[in-house]
Amino acid sequence: MEHFTSRIPFTELETTANKLKAIAHPVRLAILDLLRKKNKLTVTEIQESLNIEQTATSYHLIQMKNKKLVKSEKKANKMFYSISNDQIPQILDILLLS
Repeated sequence: MEHFTSRIPFTELETTANKLKAIAHPVRLAILDLLRKKNKLTVTEIQESLNIEQTATSYHLIQMKNKKLVKSEKKANKMFYSISNDQIPQILDILLLS
């Protein structure tokens, strides 16, 4: 890695880059876009809406949850997923509308 100077600490830049890497997948972008429109959904609702396998849906949700892009909340016997940060929809607007 090149040495450079930034007003933002390198660790923060690295964390942000890792979040962007986690978003940089067509299925993950589609999931985030769906959650932006529907607010809270179960894995099954996401899977059915996007017509992808449930195991793939779960995998992508776990990857995004690990990067704190989505959060989960259990109600009764169902797990609901939602976007974890109010700024993510704005980022999606910029990325998807360019």
